[in-house]
Amino acid sequence: MEILGRGIVHDARTAPFSKRCAAFTGLTQTSDGALLCSFKVGPAKLSAGDNIHIVRSTDAGRTWQPISTGFPTAFAGTPGSFTSAYLFEREPGKLLASLVWVDRSNPELPLANPETMGLLPMKCLAAESENGGATWGPLREVSLAPHRGNALTCEIIRLDDARCVLPYESWKDWDDLEGEQAARVRASEDNGKTLSLIHI
Repeated sequence: MEILGRGIVHDARTAPFSKRCAAFTGLTQTSDGALLCSFKVGPAKLSAGDNIHIVRSTDAGRTWQPISTGFPTAFAGTPGSFTSAYLFEREPGKLLASLVWVDRSNPELPLANPETMGLLPMKCLAAESENGGATWGPLREVSLAPHRGNALTCEIIRLDDARCVLPYESWKDWDDLEGEQAARVRASEDNGKTLSLIHI
């Protein structure tokens, strides 16, 4: 691999305290050649105040402009935070964001139980944009049942015109003493509209 250039997407040194930590980056190139970078920002690496930022570059990554500075963190009436988001272009200008949402009903709890290593309740949420990520529609849940302690590992991967897969990993919930850590995928035959479990 050859490094062709270097740059800064988000400068935490000049950001306010609530955005001093950026992590869990996703990078997508859209059909018009633009680069979209999504990442979580917050006061710490994993905190109850984490949200998602999306920035865009039209010059091969030399400069970046913010286009989205956060999603609603409450879902179904429950306060939460986001740990990551990955973008998928379903068709030109139309994006699907897949996000990892964490239940922060008790903002004092860490992400992982120090006694069991189980995780706070987490959901995979999705939102759609019709204008290249400038605005987003309502969040909806993408069920990954029966698996628990789920986290997305990268963006949706396109296989052909209509088929794609969503990779994720599963672990266990907060109080679970035992769990199976595994890598999994959900498959879609309709360009990401619906996802079904497949076994590998």
